[in-house]
Amino acid sequence: MEYENSSIEVVVDNCESINEGNCESINEGVDNFEGINEGVSNFEAINEGEDNINENEEDENLVIDFEQICEEVENVVNEGRVEVFDNHPGGYERLSFCKKDIYNKIGRQRRLEGLDSKSALEFLNGLKCNDPLMYVGHTVDDENKLQHLFWCDGMMQMEYEVFGDVLAFDATYGKNKYLCPVVVFSCVNHHNHMIVFGSAIVSNETEETYIWVLEQFVEAMKGKSPMSIITDGDVAMKNSIRKVFPNSHHRLCAWHLLRNATTNIKKPTFTKDLRKCMLGEYEIGEFRKKWSEMLNKFELHDHPWVIELFEKRKIWCTTYIRGAFFAGFRQLLGVKDYILS
Repeated sequence: MEYENSSIEVVVDNCESINEGNCESINEGVDNFEGINEGVSNFEAINEGEDNINENEEDENLVIDFEQICEEVENVVNEGRVEVFDNHPGGYERLSFCKKDIYNKIGRQRRLEGLDSKSALEFLNGLKCNDPLMYVGHTVDDENKLQHLFWCDGMMQMEYEVFGDVLAFDATYGKNKYLCPVVVFSCVNHHNHMIVFGSAIVSNETEETYIWVLEQFVEAMKGKSPMSIITDGDVAMKNSIRKVFPNSHHRLCAWHLLRNATTNIKKPTFTKDLRKCMLGEYEIGEFRKKWSEMLNKFELHDHPWVIELFEKRKIWCTTYIRGAFFAGFRQLLGVKDYILS
């Protein structure tokens, strides 16, 4: 039995030694494995660093390319030709910008260098090569910057000669990125299609500015004045028409008046009654009666906008402008249908 016990102890000792050895080996293996992992991690970090460096270098190259490309394509960007980037490395996908970025970049360059106004004048004056009747007029300010610009081509002048008895003088078009109002002279032809007689871009909307625009228009049209003019009711525009076209009938745009009524009075039924007074075929006495009834109905005797509107009745009320030729127009061309139909 002692022999057997001692044998068992020896076996147990051997097992413990084996276990200790295996554990140490396993631990060494784990340590080695962790070291390998650390090495891999370091390697990945190095790769990420290299990728970042490459990306930064590529970004810098792309920025440089963008500046360079903007200079190269300035002559063709107006044609919308993005295909000029085809030959650049990587193709369209590698570009860090789009066509709009190029337009914005070149636009900023032109504005800083004053090239937009110069290019516009060169373009308009260049049209005279194929159109001898092309008319261009402009003014500059004290800093020699473009202030006002008016133009019309030969076709516009010939159409005005035929269809220019009534003139829509419209400065209600939205302002552009230069914050300059756009003035359009228009009417319709015998097919009831809108035609444009001339256009202008001005830096402000003062009486002096409108006088200059109208004088340019008269000069371009060989001195012919319209029989009737329709405007949106701007005071400066009204005064300039009196000075340049003293014999022309002036009418306010009915659409703008009714819109202003809705804005100032905020009563839909008032706008409806005002429309009847404005467009109704009444004698003067009957008009005054209906006007008084409308004021009593809505209690607007002391409203400043209504008082001012009545004072201008001779340039918007059918009762007072009846007999003047307006070719059936009661509103500016191009404005949205309101409640006139």
